[in-house]
Order: sequence, then structure tokens, then C-alpha cells
Amino acid sequence: MGKTGIVFIEPVAKVNSECYCQHVLGGGLLPDIRARCQRYSWTLQQDGAPSHTASRNTLTYLRSEKVTFIEPDMWPPNNPDLNPVEYAVWGAFQQMVYQRRRFTTINQLKKALSGANCRSVSLIAPLVSGVAGLSPSSSSKADTLNI
Repeated sequence: MGKTGIVFIEPVAKVNSECYCQHVLGGGLLPDIRARCQRYSWTLQQDGAPSHTASRNTLTYLRSEKVTFIEPDMWPPNNPDLNPVEYAVWGAFQQMVYQRRRFTTINQLKKALSGANCRSVSLIAPLVSGVAGLSPSSSSKADTLNI
């Protein structure tokens, strides 16, 4: 199914619940996830960022959009086996972007991030599959994707 694109937020924006729901989820991630997953079911796993937890607005928004998500009180502890994105993918992605480069403008950084995102499929699949105990070629009995 793949991975989502990057959602860029304006540098002056404060990513509170309203911004997260409107721009990150509604304007980027949810349409992208739905287009990629199509007939597959999927579950949204967030982290403990204030825009995910500080307001019931985010949870209400996710419910209104009919998104299956892990409720904050059910989030797993900080465990690399349960959250490969935080522990494996971001570090490797950061190395791809910053290796032997310095950026002087936001647009240069955005271009580098977008390019690395396109090249990162071969990097991400083994990290996520290895942590999740899945092989990239195996198929699951259930059509479920955790994003």
C-alpha cells in the first residue's frame, strides 16, 4: 500500500488541535491514506503530541471522519517494538536528508525532504516489517494496515 506523502505546515503556524485536524489530517494525511488504502481497513496510531491529546476536538474530528484510531488511554508505552516510525524510520530518514548537506532556506529543506520521502520506500519497508515481525512478501489474513 505504501506510505503517505509529507504534510508541510507554514513556519508561523502553531500546530494545535485545530491546525492538526484541518491541515495535517483533513488537508493531507486522511485523503492520502484513504486513496492508498482503498478497500483495506487501517488504524491511525498517533503519538502524545499536545495537538493529539490536549483537546477532545481531535478525537471528535477523527470520529466524525469515521477514522479507526487507537484511543489515547490505550496507547502503548514508548516501545520501539510497537512504534517503528518513532524509533527506526525517523532516524534513518533524517540521515538521508541531512547527510553532507546544509540548508539555507525552507524551500531547500522541503525539496530535500520530498526527495528523500520518494526514495525512502526501500528504507522504510524492511524497518517496519522487521520491527512488526512481518516479511514484505507475506500477506496477512486480515486486510489491515496500521499507519
